[in-house]
Amino acid sequence: MNLDRPKKVTFAVIMLYVSLAAGMLRGAFIGFGLPKNGSVVMAWVLFFAAAYFSWLIIFKIQKGKNWARIVCLVIFSAKLPFFRPTFLSSFNTQPIATTIVIVQVVMQIVALVFLYQRKSTEWYRKVKLYAHPDH
Repeated sequence: MNLDRPKKVTFAVIMLYVSLAAGMLRGAFIGFGLPKNGSVVMAWVLFFAAAYFSWLIIFKIQKGKNWARIVCLVIFSAKLPFFRPTFLSSFNTQPIATTIVIVQVVMQIVALVFLYQRKSTEWYRKVKLYAHPDH
C-alpha cells in the first residue's frame, strides 16, 4: 500500500506551520507592549499553551491523523466569526498585527482547502486503514 503523503497535504502542513510562526510573531509583537504586571505572566502562559496545542494539531495532521484535520477545521470555523468585527478598528491601531492576522487567515483557508481535497482525504483513509488493518 502506498502511504506517500500527497504534495497538497505537505503544502498545507507547511502553510499551517508558517501561519503558527506568524501568529507567534504577532503574539510576541503585541505581548511586548503589555503593561508589566502579574497578568502578563498568565498571558504568556496561555500564549505558549495555545502555540503548543496548535503545533501538536499540525504535527498530527502531518502524521495522517484524520481527527487532527477535523479539529483544525472546527477550531478555524469557530474563530472565523470573531475576525471581522475587529478588523476596521484594529487596522488603525495595530496595522502590522492586523496584516499578519489577514495573512494567517488566508494561509489557513488555503491549507484547509488542500487538506479536504479528494487525494488528501483518500490518503487519510489509507493511513487509518494501514494503522488498523482489521477494520
